[in-house]
Amino acid sequence: MTTVGEKETPGTAGEHADGESAETAPEDAFGALSDSVRLKILQSLIDHRLEADGEPAGFADLRRSVGVRDSGRFRYHLNQLRDTFVERADGGGYRLTHAGQEVVAAIRAGRYTDEVSAASTTLDSECSLCGNAVAVAYESSHCVVTCEQNHPMFQWPVPPNLAGEADSETVLEVAQLAALHAVELLLAGVCPECYDPLEPTLDRRGDDSLRFRAQCGVCGCRVDSSVTLRLLADPAVAAVCRRHGVGPRDAYLWEPPFVGDDEAVSVADTDPLVVTASLQIEAETLDVSLDAAGRVTSVEER
Repeated sequence: MTTVGEKETPGTAGEHADGESAETAPEDAFGALSDSVRLKILQSLIDHRLEADGEPAGFADLRRSVGVRDSGRFRYHLNQLRDTFVERADGGGYRLTHAGQEVVAAIRAGRYTDEVSAASTTLDSECSLCGNAVAVAYESSHCVVTCEQNHPMFQWPVPPNLAGEADSETVLEVAQLAALHAVELLLAGVCPECYDPLEPTLDRRGDDSLRFRAQCGVCGCRVDSSVTLRLLADPAVAAVCRRHGVGPRDAYLWEPPFVGDDEAVSVADTDPLVVTASLQIEAETLDVSLDAAGRVTSVEER
């Protein structure tokens, strides 16, 4: 049987071979990473996985790749990583758990160590508030889009490895895709960072404009976006846009492929909350109703 798409998920940290979970204190887990030999073990396991087409690494091969001559010393460090970041494979050898893979990915993405910044690049766009030119920059691990008057247009976290290797337009494209994906997860009631359940809301901010918001009570992840961005992630709205030959990736997120912005969004009822948005795509008008959680309850085409 041919697999169209496949994603391999290693074992979960703290999980025994029989599938039962075992609690590991956070301080113990992070303490296990406080040695350069152990970090080399994790990275060597990734390298071996790439070279050996996913096959587990044997003890001797792993020890040689890390460069530790003393077998007992190496076994001690390997055991400190066992169950949380490294696990024994069923047929023998060692491989990373899902937690171990995430640690290596974060290290190689520069999330813990790299400080990357990029000069601003002017975009073919204008600020909807003042009409000034809009530019994108990379600072503090975020892709940031503002105008000359510092009106915020868009901001999203992007790891340093991408910002250090790609041009500003590519960084912005990836950041926008990540933002749309996050909104889709929020609409499914899932935190885009830790995947804990949460409920997004439509509410007003200080300037009285409606916003699509969510904050996770577990990891603290916070998303605050325009209603326009929320609508771009809706399948019904996207289908109408594509019917006219445009899509979310054909324009910047702050310049949607339909006529009608946050000013075209209004409150139709307050108990319960009903929000309506009137969007025009060429000669077609789309009237969309949303509830207090930002879910689309009706779509009418005119």
